[in-house]
Order: sequence, then C-alpha cells, then structure tokens
Amino acid sequence: MGPGEDYLRDFGDWFLKLTDQELRRYIQDKLEPTGWEGFFKILSEERKWNI
Repeated sequence: MGPGEDYLRDFGDWFLKLTDQELRRYIQDKLEPTGWEGFFKILSEERKWNI
C-alpha cells in the first residue's frame, strides 16, 4: 500500500460525489491516461450504485 493507492481511493471518492453536470464536464475536459481507457466509464457505472 502506498501513496498511489491512497490517491486512487481519494479520487474515486471525489469522482463519485460529482453531480451529473460536473461528471460530464470532467470527462469531456480530461483525457484518461494511456492504458486506462474505460476507467471513467467503470467509475461512472459504480456511481450509479452509490447515489
């Protein structure tokens, strides 16, 4: 366990709290890192279960 894992958890917590509008804007404005294609989609699906 290291700082990368902490960052990922914190990012996921933050991402799941975005409003629909904020989420669309974030995904539109930010590119997923190379090799992480589909990551935002996975988190977006998780978000549906956490609302």
